[in-house]
Amino acid sequence: MARFVATRGVLLDLPRVKGVDWLEPGYAITVDDLEAAASAHSVAVGRGDALLVRTGQMAMCRARGGWGDYAGGDAPGLSFWTAEWIHRRELAALATDTWGMEVGPTRSRHLPAAHQVLIRNMGSSWARSSTSTLSPPTARGTRSTSSYSSRRRCRSRARSAHR
Repeated sequence: MARFVATRGVLLDLPRVKGVDWLEPGYAITVDDLEAAASAHSVAVGRGDALLVRTGQMAMCRARGGWGDYAGGDAPGLSFWTAEWIHRRELAALATDTWGMEVGPTRSRHLPAAHQVLIRNMGSSWARSSTSTLSPPTARGTRSTSSYSSRRRCRSRARSAHR
């Protein structure tokens, strides 16, 4: 197994598409949100890509003058219903600028958290808070693509821990 992975990174800047500085804590990102952002940025999300989803949560914390409950409190994030969309695209990796990737709090105590499905059931490689330094491009209409490199340890640990 390769020690490192290098692939194309695709940034979906959801606050920019919605015309806000950040998504509010508790906002559940939907498949429609992801598709609208990809369309607005004129990018296709596909096999082997590293998808970077910007919610603006870190910008919100900086603007409000403190981190408060950033590391464990309510957060905007992926809804459980985005897991199938993510899986169909056969992504190499997934990252957000939030502490836990999925929306917090979860919408139902009967549905597993998105990360349980993405890691345990799909073996996805993902990272928390890895987009902390990503900020919206300064020029409107800039294509939101970047390069992505990461150690594969996330993926191999996730798979071996659940065998």
